[in-house]
Amino acid sequence: MSNSAPTNRRPVFVVGCPRSGNTLMGCLLDKHPDFAVFFEQSTFYSLQTTWSEHVDSGADPRESFADVALQGLAPWLEQQSCISLPRDEVLDVLGQVEPCWPDLLDAFMRLQMRKAKPGASRWGDKTPQNVARMASIVEAFPQARIIYVYRDPRHSVVSLSNPSFPHASDDELVNAEVVRHYQRVYEQQKQQVPPANLIEVRYEELLDDPPTQLARVCSFLQVDFDEAMLGDVDPEVAQAIGWVHYKGWQKIRPQPSARTIELRAETQARLEPLLAQLGYDYRPTSARTRLRAQALTLPFRGVNQLLNALWRVRHPSAGDLFLKDLPSWSDYLRWVIPHSASTRA
Repeated sequence: MSNSAPTNRRPVFVVGCPRSGNTLMGCLLDKHPDFAVFFEQSTFYSLQTTWSEHVDSGADPRESFADVALQGLAPWLEQQSCISLPRDEVLDVLGQVEPCWPDLLDAFMRLQMRKAKPGASRWGDKTPQNVARMASIVEAFPQARIIYVYRDPRHSVVSLSNPSFPHASDDELVNAEVVRHYQRVYEQQKQQVPPANLIEVRYEELLDDPPTQLARVCSFLQVDFDEAMLGDVDPEVAQAIGWVHYKGWQKIRPQPSARTIELRAETQARLEPLLAQLGYDYRPTSARTRLRAQALTLPFRGVNQLLNALWRVRHPSAGDLFLKDLPSWSDYLRWVIPHSASTRA
């Protein structure tokens, strides 16, 4: 099913490495009256891949879209007392548009937007892994806007390694490789995205001067800056979007980004090329430490390369697989069998 490439739709996608400020940016946009940005719906990273594979196997495009979307969003919908997406209603909305990917996704996201935030006019998706599908996003929606949020990679590693965050490895060296992988994928995808569709936001600058940075983002999105972005969110909006207790719904307050970073020397060594690329100050480690770091991370890097090769064979259009740890045998099987793209690494 080819793209219809609608030019009058301007969705917003917030991407970047986890624990780098993506969710905060999504919250800030949701405070703007024009936007309804939903969290972790993986519209392109998993939904499009799974839907395309079902359609290629002969499934009805609209029926398959409804099934894949509602199944993928089931855990999210269970937490949203004010959102109801009955399958019949979804199919009714999908029946009013062409059975191609951009039209179906736009219709479905607009349905969510009407229920979650009726006054909004533009929908969005905050999913870190969508960084691997930026070219596909712009192909489907030429007027889409992508916001890439990045942060001092040392702080991202510290945050990923915090025991209170269960969705990453306990090994900070592995988390350093995860951060490096996201940046590599971003740089690859960036080459395929027109500059007019993409903006980069430095997390620390956003915290230091929210009005200036948010005005810059609003200019990029071609909307007027709204002072509401600097305050607390409407509780009904937070409930409809999700993650009700996340601190980003409140006014921007000083974050722990200025605290002392305590990482292993080997972890620092793995992050040095990225620190230099992104313009963060650091004290170089020794050549011996860098060699040791390479050796210690070899198992994870090797598995990552192998699984990504298998992943691309099974799911050619899915983009990179983002590992969060050394996987189990059951993970191997889930990730390489057909129609498994909705499984999150």
